[in-house]
Amino acid sequence: MSTTFIEVHSIDLLKQYITEAVKEAIVNIRTPSADEKKDDSLLTKKEAAKFLGVSAPTLSKYIREGRVKALSVSGTRQRFWQSDLEKSIKAIRGYR
Repeated sequence: MSTTFIEVHSIDLLKQYITEAVKEAIVNIRTPSADEKKDDSLLTKKEAAKFLGVSAPTLSKYIREGRVKALSVSGTRQRFWQSDLEKSIKAIRGYR
C-alpha cells in the first residue's frame, strides 16, 4: 500500500492544482471517430455476456451499476460496442 502526501500552502494553491488536474483530464477524454467505430462490432446482449464471460442477468446488473455502457435500441433492447466492453473488462475484473 502506497501513501501519498499532498502539502498545500493555501486554498488558492489547492484550487490551482485541482483546476490543472481537471483540464488535463478533459484533454485526455476523446470521442472515437467514425472511422474507428467502423471496425468496431455492435453486439447483442447475449454476445456481450459471452464476450465478458458472465451471464445475461449479471450483465444487466453491471449495466445498472454503470460498469458496462449499453445502447438502447428499439425500446428495451440493448446493444454494446465491443470496444466499450473491452474497456469495461478492467472495471469488472477490479470488482471481483
